[in-house]
Amino acid sequence: MFEIISYLGLIGVVGFIVVHFMVFPPAKKGIAELKSFPEFKGQWWCFWSSDLGLLGRLDRLAFLVALICLSALFLTGFGPPLLGGKALTGFLLIIHATAAPVFIVCVAFLVFNWAYRCRFDAEDREWLRRLCSCRVFGFLKESGVCCKLAFWFGAILCVPVAMSIIVSMFPIFGTHGLETLFKIHQYGSLLLVLDSMVLLYFVCRASNCCR
Repeated sequence: MFEIISYLGLIGVVGFIVVHFMVFPPAKKGIAELKSFPEFKGQWWCFWSSDLGLLGRLDRLAFLVALICLSALFLTGFGPPLLGGKALTGFLLIIHATAAPVFIVCVAFLVFNWAYRCRFDAEDREWLRRLCSCRVFGFLKESGVCCKLAFWFGAILCVPVAMSIIVSMFPIFGTHGLETLFKIHQYGSLLLVLDSMVLLYFVCRASNCCR
C-alpha cells in the first residue's frame, strides 16, 4: 500500500510542477515571487559569491546541504522498499542515519533564518480571497504564497518525522507502538519529500534555472 501511495504521490507532484510551469511560465524580466530571498536569485547554487554577505552564503550552503542530505535520505529510505520491497539495512542504513541529523540541523537553521521572511502579511489576503472564491488559476499563480506554504508545511513535517524515530529508540512503546511510529515516519517522510520538491520548484523559478 505504501509503495502505491508513494508512486502516485511522486507522479502527482511531478505532474503538478510540469503543468504549473506550462500554464504559468516564469517572467522573462525577473521574478518578484521570492523577493524576500535575494540569496536565491541568479546562480543560487553557487553559494560562494562576492555579492553576498556571510548570512547569505550560509543560507545557500545550508539549503544545498539540506537538499543533498534529503536526496540521500530519499534514495536510501525509499529505494529498497520501492524497488525491491526490502527493509533498510546494512550500508544504506548507515548512510541514512548519518544524513538525517545533518539534514535536521540545516532545516533548523533555515527555519530560524527564514521564519520572518516567510511570515504571512497583508499582501497574502488577496491570495486567501481568491482561494475562498475558488479562483483556482488566480491563487495558483501566486507562487510566493505557495512557497511560504510549502516552507511552513515542510518545517512542521520535520517534527513528527524526526521525533517518531527518536522516540522509538527508547523502551517506551510496545510492538504495536513501534509499528505506529514507523508508519508515521514513513508517510511523514513521503509528504516531506513531496513538499520539498514543490518548494525547490518555486525556488528555481526565481533563479536562472527556469529562464
